[in-house]
Amino acid sequence: MRTLLLILIGFVAISAVVTGLLMISYPDGLLLGIPRSMIENSPFPDLLIPGIILTGFIGGLNFMALYHFMDRRRTSVYNWTTVAGVATCGWVAVQFIMIHSVLWFQSIYLVAGIATVLLSLELKNKWLA
Repeated sequence: MRTLLLILIGFVAISAVVTGLLMISYPDGLLLGIPRSMIENSPFPDLLIPGIILTGFIGGLNFMALYHFMDRRRTSVYNWTTVAGVATCGWVAVQFIMIHSVLWFQSIYLVAGIATVLLSLELKNKWLA
């Protein structure tokens, strides 16, 4: 279970930072294949601000969780991984609301966020076993 949790937070951390940096570098969305029409109903004129949030907040939280996961003391690792999972789910939920559609990759991140939260709670409290 710990290995799966490590894989999940590592995947979200790396992909959030890479995608966020691409959104910052190319805010028109063309490099990522995101049409401008997708963000028409959002409060953002382009992908710059969402890219900053994705990189700094989602990527940052998941990298902090990864750092604490690798720390030998492990005093607060499951608190960090739970927060990272909740933030990932929140990010996807806000995307659903703002773009009024569900894309396949959003579903992957939603499942990753939910799995991160459930695994974190299980490993912290052993509430499933």
